[in-house]
Amino acid sequence: MAELDAHIRHLNAADEKLVRFTIGKASMESLAVANRRDFEDLAQDVLRGPDLRNILGYYSRSPGSGFYICEYGGLFVGLIALDVPSTSSDAERTDGKSASEDASPIAVIRHLYVDEPYRSTGVQEDLLSHALRVAFEANPALRVVKAHQSPLHPYVRQCLQDASFTFEENTQKVGVLRWQLDILKDVPSLVENLEVFDWTDCVPSYADSWVDPRGAILAAVEKASAGTLQVVIDSIDTLCSDVGSVSETCKFLGELYARIRARPIPSRLILHATRPSKLVPLLSQPSFSPSFTQLIAHPPVLLTHLAKDYLTPPPPASRKAKFWSAFLPLSERTHDVDRLVYGASGEGAGSATEIVVEILIRGGEGSGRKRGIERELEGWTLVDGPCDLTKLESLRGLWGKKTIEEAAPDPTQNVSFNLNLTSSQQEQRAQVPLPYAHEGKRHDDDDENNVPNATPAIFYDPDSADDIDDDDPDEDLDI
Repeated sequence: MAELDAHIRHLNAADEKLVRFTIGKASMESLAVANRRDFEDLAQDVLRGPDLRNILGYYSRSPGSGFYICEYGGLFVGLIALDVPSTSSDAERTDGKSASEDASPIAVIRHLYVDEPYRSTGVQEDLLSHALRVAFEANPALRVVKAHQSPLHPYVRQCLQDASFTFEENTQKVGVLRWQLDILKDVPSLVENLEVFDWTDCVPSYADSWVDPRGAILAAVEKASAGTLQVVIDSIDTLCSDVGSVSETCKFLGELYARIRARPIPSRLILHATRPSKLVPLLSQPSFSPSFTQLIAHPPVLLTHLAKDYLTPPPPASRKAKFWSAFLPLSERTHDVDRLVYGASGEGAGSATEIVVEILIRGGEGSGRKRGIERELEGWTLVDGPCDLTKLESLRGLWGKKTIEEAAPDPTQNVSFNLNLTSSQQEQRAQVPLPYAHEGKRHDDDDENNVPNATPAIFYDPDSADDIDDDDPDEDLDI
């Protein structure tokens, strides 16, 4: 009996009816778990997506895009659709750019489905691996692949996580139980295009066969395949120690950077340095490179110290100008920062899984005018990678507003006289006759003695001096 053959192939026109049915079936799997209007709306959005109007035409627009079907013995097993959108439409592409040059560096997995009997065999992993491999081979500019995931499709979620897809953002919560829909992303390392040169054992005066690494680095750059190139040196302080001169090291790095700039964009020179470093102030000058990006790692305890002792938490909890004026001088005092990390008695106050990254960006290349420097702070964790500062557990206490309820001062305290009267004092005060109590005023004891109320009247006591003095005669009226 002949063995059944499993293979992955491109979509053809005869498959469109099956594909539309399968995508609708996959979209309605959520309805079997939670029959709610939210899931019906999501299914309608998928079925009315722009890629399903003309499937073959949509996934042939740019290199790397593709719709693939897996078959086993001629039977349908699963499918995957990976979209690499172009940055402009075909009608707008009039500048002579090819389709590969116009392709976006971000791809999206729009559909991934495997029939239930085959999910335990890992077919979804084969589909994903095939689509990613074809996309990166066809589109060298591709950098990131994104995918939507739902907890109601656990096999897809597990497949993406096993392929090193990491969390990027939440999209929405649906259903009564508020299931969270997320977007995952994958930034492949492209190990097949990575070449490592290890010269850690080549130390001047210690290794008999020591060779100056500058010539080997330039030769490796020249031998690299055509196209974009990224060169990483770890670290320039070790290189400077081997060369033996700061000026010669800067001269060599300038020559290396000129050769990298001659390659297509985005080609980069990435340098790692330790603090304090004599090379960083020289390499950060605009004369070395107009465009410049610097990442500086700081311990989170530095921000905690500023918020506690300087009353200056990071933005937006305080003004940027005030924060940077306090943060920058303190961060440059490495002795004080080390003391904060290790603690006054060596008890340690640093974090092994979280850091704060200061990002300094200077543009201006090709713009024809000078641009300022942008400076921001971001967080980084060992689990999630880059994140917002508010996501760091070690800084969680900085963002909660603590309301301090202060009691209003009592004006009756610390006075030179007594404001509280005893019952006997209150009775004596009540017996004091009121001045200006006239005959027409009603007293409380009138009701007890059944004395009728007197009719109010106006009495005028004429004064013999009324005609000659300047006083108002009305002052003599008694009401």
